[in-house]
Amino acid sequence: MKPIYLLTQGDDFASTEAATTAIMEAHERGILRNASVMVNCPYFEEAARRYANTTSLCFGLHGVMNSEWSNIRWGPVTPSEEVPSLVDDGGNFLETPMELYRRRPVLGEIMVELKNQLAKARNAGFDIKYVDTHMRFEWIREDLTASIEAWCQEEGLIFYKPYERYLPLDENIKNPIDRLKKALHSELNGQYLLIGHPAYDIAEMHNLDVNGSHIARERNLERLMFMDNEVIERMRELSILPISYDELERLK
Repeated sequence: MKPIYLLTQGDDFASTEAATTAIMEAHERGILRNASVMVNCPYFEEAARRYANTTSLCFGLHGVMNSEWSNIRWGPVTPSEEVPSLVDDGGNFLETPMELYRRRPVLGEIMVELKNQLAKARNAGFDIKYVDTHMRFEWIREDLTASIEAWCQEEGLIFYKPYERYLPLDENIKNPIDRLKKALHSELNGQYLLIGHPAYDIAEMHNLDVNGSHIARERNLERLMFMDNEVIERMRELSILPISYDELERLK
């Protein structure tokens, strides 16, 4: 049977201790193979100290242009006065890509900030292999996707877009574990992408936002999803292999 490849990705690595530790657990005990790193967040330095040298996990840059939570905010790596079209009056990123779109952000400012985010990740010891985008902001300018692709080529990085074939999940199923189980069936073929936001249902996550309790419960289930024994066994039966971006690139 020809294998099916499933890119398993944990987003928001280094955003909080809860998210970072949960992603590591989902990797060490489950099927998670890729972690997208946010360098703009307060927990980044500690996450780098603890985990940047982890060679079994494929790290990517989770390019950040937004700060979505109500109770914790972050801004650019670049001095805010150098990227004025990207920030609010307090020097933080705007909450949503739509708000950023309405500001008509300057392409050069976006690319400078992404380059500085990559430099920060590398300087902290992360071996960055790929680039994707937090909250999928690249639609905010028609020329932005092509600019990011060209930059990735210059840096020898994989851009996630060619692999953006999502596993078909039934969104009517509320529990992410059950959603994934239903999606794993014999009619799958080729390569798919599965993204989760593993975390723990603890106070740190509850305090992020006015909806923090709901977010914490959902993300704890996503952590468990990557480690579920029935999921792992079904993947074995169907020859579905969890894989990293760099491993998949080498198979081309």
